[in-house]
Formats: sequence, structure tokens, C-alpha cells
Amino acid sequence: MTERKGARRIKDVPLQIKAGLDAGILQTANLTEWLSVDMTALVSAVFPPMGLEEFVPELQQGLKDRSKEGILKKTVWIGQKIAQILQTHPRRKMLFQKMAAHPSDMIRCFAAFSISPHASFQEQLEFIYPFAADAHFGVRECAFMALRPFLATQLKQGMAWLHPWALSEDPRIRRCAIEVSRPRGVWCAHIGELRSHPEIGLPLLELVRADAEKYVQDSVSNWLHDASKSQPDWVISVCHRWTQESPCPETQRIVKRALRTLHAKK
Repeated sequence: MTERKGARRIKDVPLQIKAGLDAGILQTANLTEWLSVDMTALVSAVFPPMGLEEFVPELQQGLKDRSKEGILKKTVWIGQKIAQILQTHPRRKMLFQKMAAHPSDMIRCFAAFSISPHASFQEQLEFIYPFAADAHFGVRECAFMALRPFLATQLKQGMAWLHPWALSEDPRIRRCAIEVSRPRGVWCAHIGELRSHPEIGLPLLELVRADAEKYVQDSVSNWLHDASKSQPDWVISVCHRWTQESPCPETQRIVKRALRTLHAKK
């Protein structure tokens, strides 16, 4: 991960940094830099050296057709196109490995969204694991967003499959298990069943209710905060029980953040 702070506004990204990002030789330092990446320039610079130059015009045209769409929708689209390209490509494994380990975090984001919709959820978990554990914030966000639609289609069983992730030694993996299952989430569609029945997620949340990492604590509290917008009484009940059963600073911090909106209304 880069040590740069990164510009606060896209127009303030230094030209040299912008050129490196668009060429795929630099990682973005923050969300502003991530939003500044010229995807057309990026695929034009990165794909030909991989031997994928024949697909560049199609990607360029597709991005042009989606010029009014946001960066996330474009990222998802490119990931899906990569999945189609690699499906029958004779060097698909090698090419995917190159993308998954590419110096550009944006290329790794594309790779994360090339997840197969036809694989089992266990296979999808295995596929997304390295992206969920990536050192770059953007790749980790794309990892849970890529997996989330598939969890929504098999929610109860999928939540159970996430339990080993919530018990992982890697806080990034624990955090992904929570983020992928948030009732509302950020930059992604809500999971209606969890909004109405957040208790489905409780066994998963119980595993991290006293997590030592603030990175994970924030995710757990945000999960409950999501649920509080539709099921406030349930969230209050869970937080009260957690406070009684787990009176440690970690749980107290989670509970305080989870109830922040409900407290503000009083």
C-alpha cells in the first residue's frame, strides 16, 4: 500500500501520479485517486502487454457507452467482460493470476468482479478470499461487493458459510464476512430479508461482538446501525444483552456506535 496521502480533489491529483495510475504502474492512495483513474487509458495500457490487445477496442467502446455511469458500475462491467474473455481463453489461469496480482489496485478490482455467477457459494468464497485479504482498501471493498449479490440469493445457508471467515485470524477476512452481509451496505443494493429479519445475521455477529480490531468493530457496529433503521427494538435488545454478557471495551465501543442514531433521536 502506498504511503501517499492522496489529493482531496480529483483536480488536485498531480499529473505524474495521474499518469502512473492510468498506466497501471501505481496504486491509488485514497478514494479520490481511485475515482480519478481513466479506465479507458488503463485497459489500453495494461491489456496489450498481456496479449489481450484484441479485446481493447470492445472495452473502450463499452466504457464510452457507459460514460455517464459511475466508476463502480464500470468496474463491475469490466470484471464481467473479463470473466467472459477468460472463460474460453487458452491462457485463462495465467492471465487471471496476472490480473489478481497486478500492481494496479484497479486491475485487481476488475479481477475481483470477474467472479463466476455459476459457481457454488463455497467456490465463490474461495475465489474472493485473496481479494478480501488484499492490502489495498479499494480491492477489499470490491471483494465484498462482488460476493454480496450471491449471498442475497442463498442468505441463510450463505451466512453459515461465512462463520469460518468471522473466526479467521486475518481481521480483513473477518471484516469482509460482516460487510458482505450488512442489511443496507454502502454503494450496493440492500438485502431486504435482512432489513426485515436481522436476527438471521445474529449468529455471525456473535462471533465478533468483542473483536480486538477497530476495523472489524466498525463493521459490526455499522451492521447493527443498518438494522436499527428498520428494526430498532431488536438492535436495542441485542446491544443490551451484549453489554451485560460482554462488558469489555471492545463490545462497549461496538454498542455505542451501533446505537448512535437511536441515541441522537432521544
